[in-house]
Amino acid sequence: MSLTKKQVIRGLLLLLAFSSALVVRAIYVPTSRDTLPSPDTVTYDISEPNDMELLYETNNFKYFYRETRDTISIYDKRNNYTWMTGTDLEFSKDIDDECDDMVDRRDALDPEDIISDQMLLDACRNKEVKLNTTYTGFANSLVTIEYIDNAGNTKRV
Repeated sequence: MSLTKKQVIRGLLLLLAFSSALVVRAIYVPTSRDTLPSPDTVTYDISEPNDMELLYETNNFKYFYRETRDTISIYDKRNNYTWMTGTDLEFSKDIDDECDDMVDRRDALDPEDIISDQMLLDACRNKEVKLNTTYTGFANSLVTIEYIDNAGNTKRV
């Protein structure tokens, strides 16, 4: 009788092994939860920040500073890589003001002050839309301090 039990268990194990192979052969059906394919390869042209003030230079590094946004950049001469302390984003208000000034100059129709389309496009450039003025300031700053006062209000410096 015990020999028959062993044969039944072996048979069930073999049946389970063969049926699992059939289940694995199922066809894959794509759904909306699948991940998207990888985006195209992007190449970045990272150069030394020529629009910043050069503070100091060594054999391997150049140190730059932009006072308007309090951003420090370190350019590595060995591998042409630039490190920055912040995002170095312009404030949206500054871009809007510069664009408005350029439009006003163009609309003034001063014959001595000719505004080309390229000058207008340069002044009315794209701006960061996902950061408001407060968070653009945080992203650009060297040091940020956030604290809660006695009344429970969040203060940012």
